[in-house]
Amino acid sequence: MKNVEQKQSIGNNTLATLLIIVIFVSFLGTWQSLMRLQGITGAATTALGYVNVTINETVGISMVTAIVNFTSAVQGQTRATIIASDYNTGPLNLTNDGGTVINVSITDTQTIFSSASFARATHYVYNVTLADITTNAASKNCSLGYSNGLSYTYAAGGWRAMPSAGAETPICRLNFTDGKDSVRVDINITVPSDEAAGEKRAKITFTGLVTPAT
Repeated sequence: MKNVEQKQSIGNNTLATLLIIVIFVSFLGTWQSLMRLQGITGAATTALGYVNVTINETVGISMVTAIVNFTSAVQGQTRATIIASDYNTGPLNLTNDGGTVINVSITDTQTIFSSASFARATHYVYNVTLADITTNAASKNCSLGYSNGLSYTYAAGGWRAMPSAGAETPICRLNFTDGKDSVRVDINITVPSDEAAGEKRAKITFTGLVTPAT
């Protein structure tokens, strides 16, 4: 009986000793961890954040000057927005208000004269200023073809008959950046010799289209 009690006492002593050792080791590990944390306090770290957004293409054009008013004329007389006395009548001024490069087509949807001798190439023409296109085009690497078989690089170049049967595109890759987003469109009319008296009106339609990003 005495041997059993002695063995139980030794076992309890051993267990107590092991428990003390475990507690000490645990305390030592915790203390070392705390010391390490104190040693790196204030160290710089880096994290990266990202912000993404997709900007949609928007097409919008407006006419800064939308009316050409030649007031009065007589048969055979020529009036044009480039003539000094006609400066106050225009020219038309078109601006790209959108957020992408565009081509702009032009067509006449209401003919200004109705006489038998009326010919567009002679009596009703327009011109897009080449200097504006050169300065304000996003690039100059597209060629435009017209119904008469002619081909021009990024601009009509000179007076052209106002189109009616179908639109043509004299404005190529017009920029949208402020200060580089507008072009001048001059109008030139010569009244046919047999045109009847009365007020004459014409309506011109400009259409902006998104162009390839080339």
